[in-house]
Amino acid sequence: DMARHVEMLDSFKGWTAQQQQQQQQQQQQKQQQQPLLKEEDKHLMLQLLLKAADISNAFRKWDVCQRWTLLVSEEFRVQGDAERVRSLPVSNFMDGSVSPAAMQTTFVPLIVVPLLQALCAAFPTLKVLEDRAWENLKRLVAEEERTA
Repeated sequence: DMARHVEMLDSFKGWTAQQQQQQQQQQQQKQQQQPLLKEEDKHLMLQLLLKAADISNAFRKWDVCQRWTLLVSEEFRVQGDAERVRSLPVSNFMDGSVSPAAMQTTFVPLIVVPLLQALCAAFPTLKVLEDRAWENLKRLVAEEERTA
């Protein structure tokens, strides 16, 4: 659900900053560490991980990324056609005029990477996924340029 993407991402960033601050304070005070995750923290973390899974085609291995990018682009075009037939305003990116690579050029830097960066603050080993998202985007653009 893209409507709450920024709100959830900001909440998660706040949570990770708070966790890092708590860990630093606990280390400085050498107190016994409190549980890192309260129930609301668990819920937020699960929301963000589910969100990452939902948009994961952008950072999957190249063959999967490429295939799903084309499938999502086709789904968007079909939705735009359905909106047009019903005399509804055609949603952004749904009119078939934007190439799959152009869609990803907006989606990866504005949606995918900020989410991955926030998750990397809590799970540094996920950095490889951010790197793959950028690499996949470069390959999509290069492939489109070759076939144009």
